[in-house]
Amino acid sequence: MVPLECEGKSNYTKVPVGMTPSGIVYDQDNNDIYVTNLNSNSVSVIDGSNDKVISTILVDEKPNSLIYDKYNKLLYVINSNSDNLFVIDTSKNIVVGKIPINNERNVKFPYYPYSITLRSSQNFLYVANYLNNSVSVINGSSNKVIDVIHQNIGTNPIALVYNYVNDGVYVANSKSDNVSIINGATNKVIDIIKVGTFPIALAYDSTNDIIYVIHKGSNELYLINGNKNTITSKIKLPSGGEPLSIAVNPFTKSVFIANNKSNTIFEIDNNLSNFYSNNSLKYSTIKLENVPEHLAINLKNNKIYATSPTSNEVYIIEAKNHIYVPPIIELHILGMIISILVLPIIIIVTWHCIAKILSKRQ
Repeated sequence: MVPLECEGKSNYTKVPVGMTPSGIVYDQDNNDIYVTNLNSNSVSVIDGSNDKVISTILVDEKPNSLIYDKYNKLLYVINSNSDNLFVIDTSKNIVVGKIPINNERNVKFPYYPYSITLRSSQNFLYVANYLNNSVSVINGSSNKVIDVIHQNIGTNPIALVYNYVNDGVYVANSKSDNVSIINGATNKVIDIIKVGTFPIALAYDSTNDIIYVIHKGSNELYLINGNKNTITSKIKLPSGGEPLSIAVNPFTKSVFIANNKSNTIFEIDNNLSNFYSNNSLKYSTIKLENVPEHLAINLKNNKIYATSPTSNEVYIIEAKNHIYVPPIIELHILGMIISILVLPIIIIVTWHCIAKILSKRQ
């Protein structure tokens, strides 16, 4: 186990939202933060430039997790009690679609969709169904469920994250104490990794190709190498915290962990070399008045936004590594851009070479 060294720190403001705020996500195109309100059946929209609520969008029962599709400028909101997904146009902040999750026959229990991730290269959405022990695959172009994965999905899947480097969807199964890995090309589980007790949240560090696994039961942070799908480090977190969620800023190399019982957020200096040694990892403790549940990072100013379901507020925290960072360009998108620019040049050069060869033969 890698130990942690702590230094104290608290610097935050608050903004009131709806009743029992839960999920939260950052829209880097509009610089807005979207917050689901479980008991208001709504989504609050916070302007990232002034941290004020600028809109409230009504959705269905118990809106929970949500994800922003930056390529299509759409927001997908899971409504857990309604077994459906709402589609929101973020340019107008209006609901433009509704996708039912429960499309299987003879299902005795509700699906209770809980978490969502996006396979952006194919415009596919993956939804973890907590009570159905399955993952639904949705075609984002048609807004229809095209597959439901049951085999090798564990008990009570609670968190999802997509690794675009290896095209894998990682599923944290909270009651099975493992992580299932789905091949995005086949929608089949290709590996199952045994982890700690009650894995509750996942995050992906695209810079280092690492999947972070937070454990509510064993109070640990695991690191999974995305290339080999093996555990590379196990970090014991300070006692008494009970971690709930995790967020990673790939630019500042900081990791943020929200803790339930201690009303704190850990800001870990993500010096990757220390993860593979016995050196201590330094972290700051951000003490809050109430429970922080889920986290989002404003990539333009490195502020941390944390939902607090007990106070009906969102905490806004000044992170320690405060720098401006540019928008992310994923590798497959960058490859497409390069191909578009380079391909015409290759065609022209090839054509000139062929023309020269033909002229010499004549």
